[in-house]
Amino acid sequence: MRPIKNAKKIDYNLIKVFDTVITEGNATRAARKLDVTPAAISQALLRLQNLYGEELFIRTRKGLVPSSKGKSLHQVFRQAIESIESTLCDKTDAQESNEP
Repeated sequence: MRPIKNAKKIDYNLIKVFDTVITEGNATRAARKLDVTPAAISQALLRLQNLYGEELFIRTRKGLVPSSKGKSLHQVFRQAIESIESTLCDKTDAQESNEP
C-alpha cells in the first residue's frame, strides 16, 4: 500500500468510522452505533476517500461493500484500532491496580 500525502489529516475518528461502516454494512447502522448522524458518516467517508484518491466503497442495494483498496485499508486500520484499544486497556488496568 502506497503512503498518502496527507497522512497527518487522518485521525482516529476517521479510522473508527471506516471500520464501523465495514462492520455494520451501511452508514445508517454505523451512525447509530457511533451515536452520530448518517451525514457525519458520509462526510467522514468522503474525507477519507479524498485523502486516498480512490473509491473505498461500492454502493449496492444491500449497503456499502469495501472496494479492493477498502479491504486492504481495513486490514491496516483494524490492526491500528486493536493496538490502540489494547494499549488504552493496559494503561487503564495499570492505573486501577495502582489505586489505593
